[in-house]
Amino acid sequence: MSGALWGAVLREARLASGLTQNEVARRAGMSVRALRYIESGTVAQPRRHSLDRLAEAVGMDLAAAPWRAGGAGPAAAAGASAHDIRVLGPLAVSYRGRPVELPLKQRTLLGLLAIQPHRVVSQAEMTEVLWSGEAPPSSLGLLHTYMARLRRTLEGGPGGRGDQRRVTTVRGGYALSAEPGGLDLLRFEEYTAQAVAAREREPALALKLFGLAFQHWRGPVLEDVPALRQHPVVVAIGQHRFDMVIEFADLALCQKRHAVVVKQLMAAAYEEPLHEGVQGRLMLALAGSGQKAAALRLFGELRARFHEELGVEPSEEIWEVRRSILAQPGDEAPAAPAGSARPAAPAAPARPAAPARPTGAARPAVPRGGPDRGVPVPAAAPAGTTASPAQIPPVVRPFVGRRAELAALDRLLAHHREDQASVAIAAISGPPEQGKTALAVHWAHEAHAWFPDGQLYADLRGGEGTPGAALEPLSVLGGFLRSLGVARDRIPTDLAECSALFRTLLAGRYVLVLLDDAGTSAQVRPLLPGTPGNLVLVTSRHPLPDLVVRNGAKPLELDVLSAAEARELLDAFLGASRTAAEPEATAALAEVCGRRPLALRRSAAQLAARPNASIREWVRSTTVRQAQPRPRRSPSRTDADGGAGANGPGGHPGRAVAGP
Repeated sequence: MSGALWGAVLREARLASGLTQNEVARRAGMSVRALRYIESGTVAQPRRHSLDRLAEAVGMDLAAAPWRAGGAGPAAAAGASAHDIRVLGPLAVSYRGRPVELPLKQRTLLGLLAIQPHRVVSQAEMTEVLWSGEAPPSSLGLLHTYMARLRRTLEGGPGGRGDQRRVTTVRGGYALSAEPGGLDLLRFEEYTAQAVAAREREPALALKLFGLAFQHWRGPVLEDVPALRQHPVVVAIGQHRFDMVIEFADLALCQKRHAVVVKQLMAAAYEEPLHEGVQGRLMLALAGSGQKAAALRLFGELRARFHEELGVEPSEEIWEVRRSILAQPGDEAPAAPAGSARPAAPAAPARPAAPARPTGAARPAVPRGGPDRGVPVPAAAPAGTTASPAQIPPVVRPFVGRRAELAALDRLLAHHREDQASVAIAAISGPPEQGKTALAVHWAHEAHAWFPDGQLYADLRGGEGTPGAALEPLSVLGGFLRSLGVARDRIPTDLAECSALFRTLLAGRYVLVLLDDAGTSAQVRPLLPGTPGNLVLVTSRHPLPDLVVRNGAKPLELDVLSAAEARELLDAFLGASRTAAEPEATAALAEVCGRRPLALRRSAAQLAARPNASIREWVRSTTVRQAQPRPRRSPSRTDADGGAGANGPGGHPGRAVAGP
């Protein structure tokens, strides 16, 4: 194996030990820079004694150290090739990290050579691929021209200095010379070969190797080169990938590591919805990860798909998987289907419930670090990506009161974690300036550890009342999908397809979605996840009864602050000594502001900037100003709970001062 692989193994061991690079470097008696080079794979062949010292520093067993067993794994060290060619997904070529653009004919030829490295590709095959059997009389001359240009690009590089002898001319054809460091297909093949070789002797190392291998997959092979989509070699590579997914899954289930393989199984299941081997293992992995409802729902979808497209029932193996899942009480993992040589998938640890609090009681903090990290199941995007966005706006400080509402949200989370029957939805409603956004943002930050797969945020602008101001669901979904790692050119333009892809990406994951300032239920519904594990917070100036009735949303209506909460907010801004000096004026100020959080914050902020001003005089002048007639004007975003500006969440000053 190569230095790149050993570096990855050492980094995994260091992180598992909770050690920093500085600590490991000090223990091993080497510089931090040297350690960084080894972990990143920059050192192609690190010395064995250096690896041994690092292994001892992170607590690895030297006898089991993989480099002591020899091998010649992936030569993926940086700088092994100036050009990097990637075919496991859209065709991509880079030169020392910079993208290289190629015309369509050259892209097709490069893809054809790259899927068959070190093999001679005949001119006849190239001609067939380029012109689909309708080659012009000058096709041979054109082919030579295209290949000469491609060779100059790969061998000359920008400025005439690049990789040498990358394309070899052989009688009747051409061959591409490539190393794993310059071609993702070779990296994948060598990582998986090493994983298969190590699975019996060192299963933990094999899991890491499989994980490294699948990091190179970005989608179907050469998906943006239409002429090669059905090429026999492309089909064979895709089949090899499925074989390796199954090997990876079987090993993960044997090692009781269900969550690590769900990503690849879901990606494979998305691309091959009728592949029973992949679907059955995905059901086992989901059930073993505490997603029993999702596993059974997957069976229902698979059965309906078989009826609709094939007119038959799923195989007995799939039915046996379903029976094994149903036979297990609670969160126990299902047994392996009958006839399987693999052990049963184990039980996932029980998920702790969110703390509930009675109204008026002191609010305990949500446990940091989240639920058991073995429980959350990451989902795979069709493109092979699993980004974890963190989009919730900054929390508003100080935040006081709203204990009953926060307790209600905690109870919703606790109940949702216990039954896992559907997506949890909370609809927070109330007039402008009631602090809906501040409440949602505050709770989202406290509960973020329960959603390790990401937190999404969108200001729907539904409360403005101006035609065309509200965001269309398709636009919001496009932003969400890009945040989750979907390439812009892979996002559907149809709302139904876009919504379905969004639900697919969030299946089996733990994601919090905050939809701020919604106008109608119809604006919200396409943005809802479809599977348990996810939670949605919706804020709106309207109660959204249709969302409550049809989607089971928990309604939560905000009123003004109590007198005690209003006083607490003013104390936080002005200081308890200042408000205690003028208690009656402070109470009057709260009433003048209608005990609305946003209005209280405005007045308190202005008073805080005038430390010598009298609260009584401020109240009197404010009362006089309110009594004076003012010209009528339509509400603006600056006045309302969803205000537009530069300071609050989403850039709205109204939200920056929205109270709790």
